Amino acid sequence: MPGVKQSDLISLELDKDAVPAARIHEEQSVQYTHEMPYDLQESIGRVIIRIVPLLYGGMFGSLLDELPMALTVGAVVSAGMDLAMGNQSILLSLGRPFFIGGCPLIALLARNLAGGISALGLRAPGALSNMRCGASGNGPDPDH
Repeated sequence: MPGVKQSDLISLELDKDAVPAARIHEEQSVQYTHEMPYDLQESIGRVIIRIVPLLYGGMFGSLLDELPMALTVGAVVSAGMDLAMGNQSILLSLGRPFFIGGCPLIALLARNLAGGISALGLRAPGALSNMRCGASGNGPDPDH
């Protein structure tokens, strides 16, 4: 070819045989074709939500030299976040036997408190006077 140097011809021949950069990249990198299952993602997220307040409480408490108070606040926040998870809550699952055993007493105390508030001439909250034990909370009254 006129006007083309020998070194340019060699570089053109090398470029013609060169493998595209995208192909080299695909062949030299690991291809991940799996993802974390959704249930595992959910359970890891629930663990993180429960543990992070305790960790922050511990770090904050160690900075202020009030570790017991900070861990207590962290535990309360963690418990609140756990209870907000509804049927996925660990505390609800662990506390259910205690609540079922103590429910008749709690319902009786609530109704008596409502009666006391009414005796003072104040309007008692309906939730106190209507508290009942049962599967739906509106089940049969255990006292009658």
